[in-house]
Amino acid sequence: MTRGAVASGRPAALVRVERHRALVRTPAGLRLHSLPTPTPGPGELLLAPEVVGVCGTDLQILRGLRADPAEVLGHEGVARVVAVGPAVAGPAPRVGERVLVDPTHPRDDTFLLGHNVAGLWAERVVVPATAVRDGLVVRAPGPGPATPAGPDHDAAVVAALAEPLSSVLEGYRVATDVAAGAPSTLVVWGGGVVGRLAVRWWRHRRPDLRVLHVHRPGEPPLLPEPGTLALAADDQDLPAVLVGLTGPVTAVVATPRTASLQAVAALVGLCRAALTIDLHAGLPAGPVRWNGVEDVVDLAALRARNRAGRPVVPVARTVGRRGAAPVTFVGHRGVAPATLQRAAHVVSGDPTAWADLVTHHVTLDDAVRAIRAMVDGDRHVDGRPVLKLAMRISR
Repeated sequence: MTRGAVASGRPAALVRVERHRALVRTPAGLRLHSLPTPTPGPGELLLAPEVVGVCGTDLQILRGLRADPAEVLGHEGVARVVAVGPAVAGPAPRVGERVLVDPTHPRDDTFLLGHNVAGLWAERVVVPATAVRDGLVVRAPGPGPATPAGPDHDAAVVAALAEPLSSVLEGYRVATDVAAGAPSTLVVWGGGVVGRLAVRWWRHRRPDLRVLHVHRPGEPPLLPEPGTLALAADDQDLPAVLVGLTGPVTAVVATPRTASLQAVAALVGLCRAALTIDLHAGLPAGPVRWNGVEDVVDLAALRARNRAGRPVVPVARTVGRRGAAPVTFVGHRGVAPATLQRAAHVVSGDPTAWADLVTHHVTLDDAVRAIRAMVDGDRHVDGRPVLKLAMRISR
């Protein structure tokens, strides 16, 4: 590379790649394109993603349900630093190190990885200086105990699950911080990866919890979680089950954006026990009113106030309900870098506890076909139900 070594004495680059491949959003849909490889500017890092995940928000963007402008998506994954721009110093990772990127900046709205800046679905990506300077690029853990599936599979599990698990860890933190007491019942509303991770993490931390897992309407749950009561959102028995829950109850709402208000309305209207609702899901803007609730609440604004691990004491809102115990709303957008790193260590420490959630592994060449099927609503790829797809970009 033409830049030579930076002032800190660390190597500036590995072998220069003039062009690289990326999955690019085009008017005709997702395409695999060859792009010129950028040179990192002052304060920037150039990464080579190794394994990345496909998130539900990625699918929403590709379906046109979100207005995020990034042409290259992807905010989950593990990458290797291949070049360092001038003026990168201090604790930033060095060339050759494996890293994760925290996708949400706590203050700078111009950085949201894979949403308004280029994401990880590419053989090369530049991380802007604002993210590098503020510590959003963190070192990935080394290999954990080997599993029978082998190191490639284990790396894919860490890459695909570290970011969604970090959201679950942050949700656990904010929900337990604001709840009036330790819950006796957990409701997880959402049958995707975040919902599955939430069930496993909460039960890991609180083994005595009774767990109700509400999944997608009209379908059996994929990979049912042992020891939980699983019901579809349209199951005729669900209302009676919600009415009969004994408290305190904590509910984790991890649905697609289009189903989040319906889930909250069912919980608020039917669960009469003391209730804390942790909002993982995206929400429409503006105040919401429910029958029997004494005040309106802007759930989207409330969720946005807890951003990237700040403030340390989470912002929550408790409102009264006629004929029922109060309900406390809390949520978050993004996590602190240390939480992302912790989640990666949790997964790498015992990949077998999480590996079944990564149902599909594809190459970059095969990814377009698989992702198109998921965008079209097909819950099966290559004849098997898909829960989490990991994409190997490079080694």
